[in-house]
Amino acid sequence: MQSRLPQPPQRKFCAAWLTLATLMIAVLTFAARAEEPESPSPVVTIGVVADNEPYTFFEGRNPAGFSIDVLREVASNSNLIFDFRAGSWPDIYAAFLRGDLDAIDGISWRPDRAEKVLFSEPYHYREIYLMHDSARPTPTIEALDDLQGLRVGMVEDIFYRSEFADAGISLTTYDSLTSVVRALAFGWIDIAVGPKLTMEYLANQAGFRFLELLGPAPLQQYSGEDFRIGVLTDNLNLFNQI
Repeated sequence: MQSRLPQPPQRKFCAAWLTLATLMIAVLTFAARAEEPESPSPVVTIGVVADNEPYTFFEGRNPAGFSIDVLREVASNSNLIFDFRAGSWPDIYAAFLRGDLDAIDGISWRPDRAEKVLFSEPYHYREIYLMHDSARPTPTIEALDDLQGLRVGMVEDIFYRSEFADAGISLTTYDSLTSVVRALAFGWIDIAVGPKLTMEYLANQAGFRFLELLGPAPLQQYSGEDFRIGVLTDNLNLFNQI
């Protein structure tokens, strides 16, 4: 039976050195990975309406309001950073459709919009009302036909505009709800159409105490405004994150 010869000291030293070197490389690699900064959260530009109290408004340069709180929570849970871009609804909607914005807030579902836009589930609903000047009272409006002959004002590109237009109602559109309320106060229109809470807020803020809610807008399918986040159909990855 052959006996195993002892290894030369040089071979033992080489084996020990190789083991130590391998261990050191592993430790250094782990340390380097641990020191690597985490990947930054993607920045997503999102359009919001500037003067839409109490949902979205600005205190100096800082966005605030109910919808802003919701969006910040969405961004936190989605590992995103929302870069808020404010403007009138026509402006941010047009910029969104052009692809200048990654997402848009406060958009309502419509079948024609769904051809280009992916919609989140609604996070809020608000009622659509009519407002008039109590000094120039308007009879109770029970149907869209009752608005015939009256000057009706609303925000341009708003989702329920087609219902009034299809009924043959003469419409004057404005870039913001603030402008609609002012037009009513200054006698440029007879009826303002918009969300109940926001119209009341804007009228009181401006001191237009003579402006009063007339009642719910006589709409069927779109009597309530649904607040959703919208993303263009070619940006499915972002939509899935949101």
